[in-house]
Amino acid sequence: MAFQITEVPGKPILMIVPSESIDPQGDLFAAIQAVRQYYEKIKQPFYYLNDLRAMPLTFDQLTDLLSMMRGQFQGLPVTFVFVGTSNLAKLGATALKQRQYGGWDVVIFATLEEAMTYIDDQLATGKG
Repeated sequence: MAFQITEVPGKPILMIVPSESIDPQGDLFAAIQAVRQYYEKIKQPFYYLNDLRAMPLTFDQLTDLLSMMRGQFQGLPVTFVFVGTSNLAKLGATALKQRQYGGWDVVIFATLEEAMTYIDDQLATGKG
């Protein structure tokens, strides 16, 4: 798989970092399955932290990914935290907030440090 998947010790965070070479169909579906398996393991609300900075994504791949996520993540108590500055990363984050793509809680940051600070602040205030 062209992803590094990490469970953050002691925190309800699953971090996925894609590599520069991914198979949009197989790898993305495998990453989504990893998220579902993580939830089955912890059975509590969690953060899906995805560092999109190295992920080469086309608009068509983005729309496919959004459709897959809507179907696979339905009913999961997840907050999406993305790291990325590209227009497609921002578009994807905005789309996931919309009802037709799941109406999820989504935030996006420019750096991994900002994203982790946000999650830590949310956990410290009992929001995660």
